[in-house]
Amino acid sequence: MMNKKKINNKTIALLNEYELQAKKSYGQNFLIDQNTINNIITKANVHKKLNVIEIGPGLGSLTIELAKKANKVVCIEIDTKLKAALENNLQDYDNVTVIYDDFLKIDLEKLIKDNFNKDEEIIVVANLPYYITTPILIKIFESKRNLKITRICAMMQKEVGLRLSANKDTKDYNSLTILTQYYCDAKLVLSVSKNVFIPKPNVDSVVVLFTFKEQLVKPINELLFFKLLRILFAQRRKTILNNLKQLIKDKDTIEKILNLANLDPKLRAENLSLEDIILLSDIINKEGYDD
Repeated sequence: MMNKKKINNKTIALLNEYELQAKKSYGQNFLIDQNTINNIITKANVHKKLNVIEIGPGLGSLTIELAKKANKVVCIEIDTKLKAALENNLQDYDNVTVIYDDFLKIDLEKLIKDNFNKDEEIIVVANLPYYITTPILIKIFESKRNLKITRICAMMQKEVGLRLSANKDTKDYNSLTILTQYYCDAKLVLSVSKNVFIPKPNVDSVVVLFTFKEQLVKPINELLFFKLLRILFAQRRKTILNNLKQLIKDKDTIEKILNLANLDPKLRAENLSLEDIILLSDIINKEGYDD
């Protein structure tokens, strides 16, 4: 049950004062439980030498706590109708900058260059709507190689969080799990009840902490690795032998490659580890495949 003594009444007051309602088109649900807000700050390990990019600050309930703990906070908010209420709520914090734009359209490298010093550590904190969780994470993953982002602390729908932090040989394990593992160590750090939001969503949420790996174990041909990953999980109930026919026409060649990789042709994608798929990609790159 939600502790009513910890309800963030300022959020409710702002919704009423500015006659605001959550927009389904943006997947908005406003977090109103101070306990949950404090727990996210703790799990993200926010401190004064740290800079934060917050995606989707909403009315700023989490932003205020980030501002108290961090060196600087840069928020990206897509909903311009929240501007007056959000800026009212953040008026006492001179270390917060709000950019009204779509995160998926932002040049992340330029944003960081314009707002932070070169050698400062940056983390991303976000409450991600279901419909854009994957593209936002992929954008950050793919941008990370050029940026000094060390981790992401993101709240998301429970179902998605379970997939991202899943183990192989489980139903939640998929291509996004592998992609996440390629870039990060992902850990589910907090469960969040649907009862701590206004309006109340249909499902519970979780907070996942993504810590970027300092050194990636990279395949010889990264583009081939990503292509192979998509192919293997496109029809996950098929065996890896059958799925590889989309990449290699000759069955004997497929069997040779799987033998070199020490993989049973009857395995399915969910049975393969990140290391298995990198090895398989490298062998295919060497033995040849059909473009």
